[in-house]
Amino acid sequence: MKNTLLALLLALSGQSAAPVPDAGLNTPSAPVTEQRQLLPAMLVGAWRGTRISRGVIEPVPLEVTFADDVRPATVVAHFTMGDGPEAATLRRLASLVADQVVFALVDGGKMSLHLDETGRKLLGSVTDLTDRSATSTVELTRLRDALTAPSPLPSQSPSLLGRPGPR
Repeated sequence: MKNTLLALLLALSGQSAAPVPDAGLNTPSAPVTEQRQLLPAMLVGAWRGTRISRGVIEPVPLEVTFADDVRPATVVAHFTMGDGPEAATLRRLASLVADQVVFALVDGGKMSLHLDETGRKLLGSVTDLTDRSATSTVELTRLRDALTAPSPLPSQSPSLLGRPGPR
């Protein structure tokens, strides 16, 4: 490992180094998966899942709708937590940091989510900075993309003048 690091540093400085012998010990035991950069377009749409808090038996239903923001590397999310008339909806701004979307919470905590390998699930956690044991996990599944919304049939397209279109 040290030889490889030294060779990398020397290569960056423009000097040559002695070849590193391949002993078989320098190869990783598991393949390393490269994390891809998370883009707003990868999140835009509706997601549904649960939030499971430590010490709570019932998971809380959670629905999140992401929209692209005008600022670079940010998204706006509308969270609906719970079901029925007790459901609460929050709007939060998030930053895209490498392969994660990170929300700063009002109490100083944070929620961080990342895409799984398939790109169809968001996995992550909510951390409360005042009580580290209050960490909860979040799992969301993509319901629909904003770009794959069905388009109206030509006969159903609205007219700009408010009159029915020609048939």
